[in-house]
Amino acid sequence: MCVTEKEYVGCCVQLNGRHITDMVDQSRTIANRTFRKHITKEQYNQLELSLGYRNGCGLYLSTDFAVNFSRSKYRGRRCVYVTWSAIEYVFAERQPWH
Repeated sequence: MCVTEKEYVGCCVQLNGRHITDMVDQSRTIANRTFRKHITKEQYNQLELSLGYRNGCGLYLSTDFAVNFSRSKYRGRRCVYVTWSAIEYVFAERQPWH
């Protein structure tokens, strides 16, 4: 179950560099299990698959020493993100309807 449902916003190569820099500058490191509380199981599984995990190689996102999990704010919205191969994959609170 999610603490607060977040949506996948994109990765740093798709998003505005200034917004990513601001997000990274104010971030705090979190554990994988904390990261997983903020996104759905389906989102986590899709992220693992898209990054090449779960293909029988024995390496998992949760145990990869080269991966970092963080929380911060992206454009004023609370977010969590994964840094994998120096690329940030961002999940942020859903924007309220205007």
